[in-house]
Amino acid sequence: MRLITCLLLMPTLSFAQVPHTLQNGEVADAEKMNENFDALNQRIISLETLPARDNLGQLNMDIDCSSDSGNSAP
Repeated sequence: MRLITCLLLMPTLSFAQVPHTLQNGEVADAEKMNENFDALNQRIISLETLPARDNLGQLNMDIDCSSDSGNSAP
C-alpha cells in the first residue's frame, strides 16, 4: 500500500525543492548534502502521517466500538 501511495505522490514530489542543488563539475559539500537528506526525511515523515486511503482514494479508518463510553442511544 505504501508503494502505491509513493507512486501516486511522485508527480507531486518531483516539484518539491531541496535546499541545495549541485551542478556538474561542482564539488559536493557534505553539509549541503546532509541538509538535503534532512529536508527529504521531513517530507517522508509528513507523508507517513497522512491518513491511509484505499485504491479509490477513500479514507480508511478503524473505529473501535468494543468499549462502552456511557453514551448509548435509547
